[in-house]
Amino acid sequence: MSRTEKEKMLAGELYTASAPEIQADQQAAREWMQRFNARMDMPLGERYRPRLDGALAIFFCDYDYNITLDAGMFMNYNCTILDVVSVEIGDMTQIATGAQILTADHPRDPAVRATGLELGRPIRIGRNVWIGAGISSHATFRRARRRWGIRRGWA
Repeated sequence: MSRTEKEKMLAGELYTASAPEIQADQQAAREWMQRFNARMDMPLGERYRPRLDGALAIFFCDYDYNITLDAGMFMNYNCTILDVVSVEIGDMTQIATGAQILTADHPRDPAVRATGLELGRPIRIGRNVWIGAGISSHATFRRARRRWGIRRGWA
């Protein structure tokens, strides 16, 4: 049986980002983020989705349903999470202004990249980690991730 592009994306396989189901999910996330980011005075119950309870300030993401934030987690302003696949952020972790957590990746082979296929690699950030302002964690990020408590799942 053939898998949908979304199923491929969630499994960390090569997928087509322009697939209608993926585009619809991105549009829904954009609409929610627009409301979220525009209404800083919103009551918590309306502004925060339960799995994003630690996101206390303006932030940006691809889908939001691939993000898990544990208890006591804090994320400051203008953070970006490209959640093509799972992003897990542990208890009491603090993420400073402008940090980027990017699961999105692209093939290294130019011929495959030219087809427009993409993929994702999950990111798990441990408990009680501090990530400084402007730090970028992405699919090719390898150095110092253990020191910071960042674990990346590799297919």
